[in-house]
Amino acid sequence: MIKLCQFRAPRFFPNLSPYCVKIESFLKLHHIPYEIEIIPGAHRAPRGKLPFIKDDERVISDSTVIIEYLKDKYKLNIDPHLGDKEKAESKALQRLIEEHLFYIHAYFRWIDHDSYKEFKKAVFGKMPFIMRDIVPTIMRRRLLKRFKSHALSDHSKAEILSKAQEDITALAHFLGDKKYFFSENQISFIDIICFSFVGNILNDVFASPIKEIALKHPNLKNHSDHMLQLFKSDFPYS
Repeated sequence: MIKLCQFRAPRFFPNLSPYCVKIESFLKLHHIPYEIEIIPGAHRAPRGKLPFIKDDERVISDSTVIIEYLKDKYKLNIDPHLGDKEKAESKALQRLIEEHLFYIHAYFRWIDHDSYKEFKKAVFGKMPFIMRDIVPTIMRRRLLKRFKSHALSDHSKAEILSKAQEDITALAHFLGDKKYFFSENQISFIDIICFSFVGNILNDVFASPIKEIALKHPNLKNHSDHMLQLFKSDFPYS
């Protein structure tokens, strides 16, 4: 059985890491049996990142590599209902979310001083006294190092917020009044991606500028809420 190694799930969403939600959603959607192993911190993970999976003696890291491994192992045909143009659009949206919007969200969780204080209090505030400082401090240092290698690190807070507005608005316009991104009745991989990342923004338990932007788009909120219910019921319609 696949063992999914990830952070402990919070009360308000399947996981604080959108990449962990991405992999667990993919497993659920394709009805692949798995069990969860809680890893206290990414410093204990291969490549220093969560999630990773164990399959017998094999350990696979990085969400993209994990997806490719699962596709090959279980002979999965991802998004067979999409044509070449739609698959290209889906890939572009995935890049926008995973390689741009993710870093903006990380900025408002971990780097912006005011938002970080609220995030730390909401997520780590009930930990034992010493741990509530040590754990987020270690994680923040890792995110700061990762963020510095991204082009966004050269921008001001106002500029980053403007880019968040552009990204989220683009996603909202593409979704429009559809139930799913490319179909009224069939989930596509990009629905999993959007749920994992935008759903994380919408379900943050602290006030942040990026959450305020996302909440202005009811279609994204409806999409996230619907996908969350499907996640909780193991995607019964897939």
